[in-house]
Amino acid sequence: MKDGSGKFIGYAPGSGDYNADGDNFDFPDVASYSYKNGRQDYLKGIFTPANFTTPAFGTEGNEKYNSFRAPGFQQWDAALLKNTRIRESVAFQLRFEFFNVFNHPNLINVITNQADGNFGKATSQAVPRFIQIGGNLTF
Repeated sequence: MKDGSGKFIGYAPGSGDYNADGDNFDFPDVASYSYKNGRQDYLKGIFTPANFTTPAFGTEGNEKYNSFRAPGFQQWDAALLKNTRIRESVAFQLRFEFFNVFNHPNLINVITNQADGNFGKATSQAVPRFIQIGGNLTF
């Protein structure tokens, strides 16, 4: 917020501009970087808003860029193929392709908006298991 002379005197409501440079994406202060990183922890919330505090007005926060990580990403793919010769110069290939065979949940989108009720929780999953069937005729 600015006073009548244009001088910054405090934070704008809902602003992330801690150093008053006009950029609303400044980093806050972080009390601790230790957090549980199991799948259930990401679903319940790995941190709370109390873990982040507002830095002194006009200063940068101590949070480091990319210091919080998402849970490990795992994807196992497999394919089954059957080649069948129809004639000497004609063949047919039947393919069954499986993506994320073990259906490992790869959690993403940890909510970083402190005002959101889901702050610190992973809210979606990437790469669900799916199967693809295909055929290929070569001549």
